[in-house]
Amino acid sequence: MPAFNELLTSTPEKIVDLFYSSGVDMASTSEEEAAELFKLNPSQLICALGFNKKVRELMDIIFTLGNESIDSFLNKRNRIFIADTYHQLSLKQVLSIYDLVLNTPEQSGSFISKLFAKRMEILEHKIEKSVKPKLIENYRAEMKTIYKTGTIPMDFIDLRLQNPDSGFRALLDEVSLIVDSKALSAMEVFIRNSILPEEKRRLISKGLIPKELIQKRLEFTDLAASERDMLESYLYEAD
Repeated sequence: MPAFNELLTSTPEKIVDLFYSSGVDMASTSEEEAAELFKLNPSQLICALGFNKKVRELMDIIFTLGNESIDSFLNKRNRIFIADTYHQLSLKQVLSIYDLVLNTPEQSGSFISKLFAKRMEILEHKIEKSVKPKLIENYRAEMKTIYKTGTIPMDFIDLRLQNPDSGFRALLDEVSLIVDSKALSAMEVFIRNSILPEEKRRLISKGLIPKELIQKRLEFTDLAASERDMLESYLYEAD
């Protein structure tokens, strides 16, 4: 873990020193050989270097490891990060990547949204097939970390909220995570049609939705019957 974090967060100058001091042959070394010297696996080495904020200043090392270009290296990094379900990268390493990427202002919000969404798609598919408790626990930890930063791109949040059929929203109580992150207010979430009645009921029960907004919502003629029943029931019990 220390070698992973050093490569992930150090300056280019420090990383070059680390490569020399670890005995890496800077003339020609494979990613497998370099990873072994750092006591990492190749996926860990690629992701640690690849997500470093200054990766584009590490061209000599990228080429030394046998990559044809920075773009091919970054594409490989993305594939590894998206597809790994804690076999090559540990949960702590994945969370370290999230912490760094989400706290890099110059990082494209569109890129972050696509990368994270594709990774979640893989994880959720894996969970549906295996239903392993440890996998679910790690998945929850990932999602909580994403929202705790408070800097998650709105594109990612919109994508998550646009799918009312996802059982994973309920598994995570994801609407609460989003509201707690302050990315969207409870009232902004409440008025969305893609939010399920049960999710809205939880917001109401927490005292986050004023009675006036509930009454205003009931004025919508195209309101789903299930939501209308829930809201009317709440107002009846509240009186």
